[in-house]
Amino acid sequence: VSATGTLGLVTGDAAGLYGSLQVGTPSDRTLIEVAGVFSLEANALLQINTTRSTQRADMLKLDEDGNVIPGETERVDLSAETLRMLGCAVITVAVTEIADVADLLIDNSGIQADLDMTLDLGAFGALEFAGAAAFINDGSETIFALRAETSVSLGIAAIGIDADALLEINTGSDDYTTLGGDVIAGNTLF
Repeated sequence: VSATGTLGLVTGDAAGLYGSLQVGTPSDRTLIEVAGVFSLEANALLQINTTRSTQRADMLKLDEDGNVIPGETERVDLSAETLRMLGCAVITVAVTEIADVADLLIDNSGIQADLDMTLDLGAFGALEFAGAAAFINDGSETIFALRAETSVSLGIAAIGIDADALLEINTGSDDYTTLGGDVIAGNTLF
């Protein structure tokens, strides 16, 4: 398990608290494993900055696939007046696997959230859901953006279900990019 953290206190005109705590397991390691039947891999990140200026904090260094590089950290900027919580986990029970990534960002522009979940049922198929939502003010307008995508692939032998669905809403005039990197075109109403 790799972990890093930063905690700081600023006094004066920009008084406040800032910090970061991150715990993660590298991709080639498992946090908990029980007799090859149950396993858990997990990463968690909490960042907070209550000051009125950008602050620097330590974060675990990740490779291009988002996996923790053991023993390596990097300095990142924490935007002013920001709270971010990010967590991801993979739980395996026999041949069934549940993978989840959740990201929440609250700052002075509003609230943004992103969720990505997969339930892999082995030979029976998989269910996937990805969603994002935002209530933000970009300085010129207040927008609501929503993206919900689902994919179902279930079946046994010749009987099966394959279906996909996508719902996007963006009340703003400009494109909105979710925390997960998906782009919702401006003025998208269903």
